[in-house]
Amino acid sequence: PHIRSYLGMPLEIAPGLLAGTLCAIDRMPRSFEREDMEIMNDLARMAESELRVSAMADQQKRYLAELERNQRKAVLDPVTGAWLPAGFVELMRRGLRDVQLGQAHVGIVAMRLLNPHEFGSDADDASRAARAMLLSQILRKNMPANAALCRIKGGYAMALMGDKNPAKLREQIDELRRLDDMALSGFTIPGQTLVMNTVERVFRPADRPEDAQAIYDEALMQLREGINTAPAMLE
Repeated sequence: PHIRSYLGMPLEIAPGLLAGTLCAIDRMPRSFEREDMEIMNDLARMAESELRVSAMADQQKRYLAELERNQRKAVLDPVTGAWLPAGFVELMRRGLRDVQLGQAHVGIVAMRLLNPHEFGSDADDASRAARAMLLSQILRKNMPANAALCRIKGGYAMALMGDKNPAKLREQIDELRRLDDMALSGFTIPGQTLVMNTVERVFRPADRPEDAQAIYDEALMQLREGINTAPAMLE
């Protein structure tokens, strides 16, 4: 009853699925400037990234449910909510198992973010954490809600996607790869451009079984060697 000013941004955890609103409320009348709205929008997008961790696909939910609390700390990044390599490789194993059972097509996109140092002028931990959160937010925004994101030291990331429809999976992978050379308009760092190299693999039910750890290691090795694969090269 005593609210005199209100600014709210909806929180979407999947396309068309709203989880609530991030609000700024004051008992004093005030007008919100364009800069205030842009800051709130950025904060809302970061909050969405965290909420999406709790709204992950069944595969990821089941895996988390199997882990004790201390085990979760070893597989989830506390800054971004993304998977750490050990947990991500286990999700890859489970995804590849679904492929062999004929239940899905699975795609893996490994990314080397070539300019993460440009997203902050300070070298302190708070700046690095904010930069990591922002990059994770940008990647998740261009991934399907059921995809898994892995944060890897050294400016690397990896995404795991799955779909019964191979054409839809192809669209999802292409959407993520289109981030390369994207101007980051609408974020708190206008004028910056995201540049990245990518390596991808697509797995179909007819493919022979492969080891998840070997696939992960090979993708990182190719990124470190500067290989930027075209969509068909590793399929």
